[in-house]
Amino acid sequence: MCRKGTLRFTLEKKGTGRGSSSL
Repeated sequence: MCRKGTLRFTLEKKGTGRGSSSL
């Protein structure tokens, strides 16, 4: 769970709306 949350946060911070939407 923690890892997934971190990944999502990183993607969002990077600016990958598409990637975030996929998750």
